Amino acid sequence: MTTVGRMVALDHCMSDLEHRVRVMHRMCTLDASYVETSETMHRLHEERYQRATGRMASATPDEGFLHAQYQTALTLFQADDLEVEHALLRPICRRLATGEYATPSDQRLLFLCSYNAVCARLGLSDEFEAHTERLILLRRQDGSDAAFDAYCRQMYALMLLQSHRYSLTAPYIPYLQSVHVRGLGISPATSSFDTSPDAPARCVLVYFAGGIGDKVMFARLVEPFVVAFPRHAYVVLVDERLVWMFRQVWCHLSNVRLVPYGQRGRIPAFQHHLNINTLLAHLGVTYTTIPAPSYLRTIETRVPTARDDASLRAMLHETKRNVLINWRGTRSAQVVDRSIPVATLETLLTRTSAYVHWIALCTDLQPSDVETLTKWNVTVPTATWDKDHAFVDSIALMRVVDLVLSVDTSTLHISGSIGVPTWGMLVVGCDWRWKSSDADTQSNWYPDVRLFRQTRRREWTDVLSRIEGALQSEFGGLPG
Repeated sequence: MTTVGRMVALDHCMSDLEHRVRVMHRMCTLDASYVETSETMHRLHEERYQRATGRMASATPDEGFLHAQYQTALTLFQADDLEVEHALLRPICRRLATGEYATPSDQRLLFLCSYNAVCARLGLSDEFEAHTERLILLRRQDGSDAAFDAYCRQMYALMLLQSHRYSLTAPYIPYLQSVHVRGLGISPATSSFDTSPDAPARCVLVYFAGGIGDKVMFARLVEPFVVAFPRHAYVVLVDERLVWMFRQVWCHLSNVRLVPYGQRGRIPAFQHHLNINTLLAHLGVTYTTIPAPSYLRTIETRVPTARDDASLRAMLHETKRNVLINWRGTRSAQVVDRSIPVATLETLLTRTSAYVHWIALCTDLQPSDVETLTKWNVTVPTATWDKDHAFVDSIALMRVVDLVLSVDTSTLHISGSIGVPTWGMLVVGCDWRWKSSDADTQSNWYPDVRLFRQTRRREWTDVLSRIEGALQSEFGGLPG
């Protein structure tokens, strides 16, 4: 067979193997046959690279082959083809972890960290995680490659968070959602705080990172932190959309000054600065001592742009149970994973319509989606909903409905913090805060939120079916 003919045959064979890998993941059959398939994929990839580059086969692949494999893995990750990426990386990482492939430590870490990331997204255990952690801790971070240093710290922070080792995260978690403000000298590398009881009084700047959900979740740590270290003066830099909320929450703390992000030029001189996620480690929080998410229960939603009671009540049904639903995160990272197609919701929304009145709580809906939802008698708030003040209208509505149902987005964090009945819909490879060591239906970050987890990636039908059964049990046949 000619080289060209063999290359074509290799491509067909690898395509068949990749299809088989996807099927195995869907069927959750990661057994010996899966290992054999991934090993075969690896051998064929190596042969294809050698033929394409005109190189002779060798016992140990050269740096060029591994570089090509890493680039392929990146492409697969960006395309959300995680099952194939997992099968591609596993044999390489096994050889790297056992020393069969002698490569520079940084290249080894790139592969091992990538494998850890894809395992997390697929909801799988990483058999090489201990080796990866050891390499990260042994790696000499001398500043010669600051970007890679930051990447390693970010990955280690995720490993610690996923295994609930919160107390160890202080040096690493600022890199998870890093904040850089050059004019103020703020970066993860310059973050500092003195936890000793006799530390001199200082001005401490605390700032937020991530989306609204992250900010709401970590904000519960501010008051315990201020109480634990009372001698300092704290300046908290807050997202403009959340000022109305946190101004009420912290108004009783005399040593806390809130500064809207738009007025960051007015921040006074400070001696320490902290990303709010680092408070987790400084407080010594464990998975069993996470502060309760109840700090938003008493906030007042009557601000100038908020809806009045009459307009909110007009959205409710008089006899049916009223349920808010958010099935989509913002148009950002992992939106494919965390979002449910509108068409997939039809069975749940229509089969429960005899006793549930549904109210959509998604932003930026397409006109076609609004038309479809209206046809299913789903109420859709206007485009000015929550304008200027994040969740000011939504919180008021959450307090008068019977249930909030949401995927992992800020809605779930808000409703889980204000004491209203809340159910969450989670993907297989859910974020670290939802990973539980106790029960699949609960997380200590939001212990009162009932969780419905996927059993297969991208498959929402089973989740929605279980929710339909739970709604029938909870509300079916009962008067509103």
